[in-house]
Amino acid sequence: MSKSVLIPIVHGSEETELVTIADILRRANIKVTIAGDTDIVTCSRGVKIIPDILLKNVGLDVVYDALVLPGGLDGTQNLINNIYLQDILQQHKKSNNLIGAICAAPIILAELRIMPVGSEISGHPSIKNQLSQYSYSDDSIVVSDNFVTSRGLGTAIEFALKLVEILTDAETVAAITESICWAEPEPINDNVRYKYLINGHVQGVGFRYFVFHKAKTLGMVGYTRNMYDGSVEVIAEGDPAAIKTFHDYLKQGSQRSRVDSVKRYEESKNEKYSDFTVR
Repeated sequence: MSKSVLIPIVHGSEETELVTIADILRRANIKVTIAGDTDIVTCSRGVKIIPDILLKNVGLDVVYDALVLPGGLDGTQNLINNIYLQDILQQHKKSNNLIGAICAAPIILAELRIMPVGSEISGHPSIKNQLSQYSYSDDSIVVSDNFVTSRGLGTAIEFALKLVEILTDAETVAAITESICWAEPEPINDNVRYKYLINGHVQGVGFRYFVFHKAKTLGMVGYTRNMYDGSVEVIAEGDPAAIKTFHDYLKQGSQRSRVDSVKRYEESKNEKYSDFTVR
């Protein structure tokens, strides 16, 4: 039996998120019902959408497999204030079925007390402070029990595909991604890179190999080399926590070395490193 999803919209809802989600879900042969507050809904950028049904006519006895909330700041506030949606959400919550919210819409889950306090949640960065009761994540998609939240328009396809995966299966997702020529976004590299100049008694005492060992242990890339003035240069790239630990190791130095100073400079990522080496 085909799965069913309800997407509520009101004046100010984000149209591209709405259409993207509805399109992807329907490609998975999921029955999507778009419910609006009026016969013609004017969305956040002026696009007019004709809903399938009015929110006031959505029967509370009808059980949907998922309810998905598109974003848009004005739309989000209008959904919060819509008495019909309030009843629909509370009824859907009792069924313990899937609830999705993207962009500003996670505010609805907080304001109407739909999502348990303390749950991990995503949403547009601009609403982070309004989700202070939750564990806010910068991840593009967050699945927490039967809730799926996402950041915004740029993650709408990924969000919709996650809903499809939960409601159907991985094979359906694969077929859709192939049909729409979807390329999964490259993971964001949050690593930082610094150049260090270490002065003191740091040449001829195994200091570079001390640096090499620590960098490898911390999973970092870059290099270390001796300089003509007796100092040692280090280029190191890694996650912020690893960089902090690495900096402490540099100040500490190896057993036979003496570190007088460690100067650190931000370094561009123009040159790519795949490993950490001694030069």
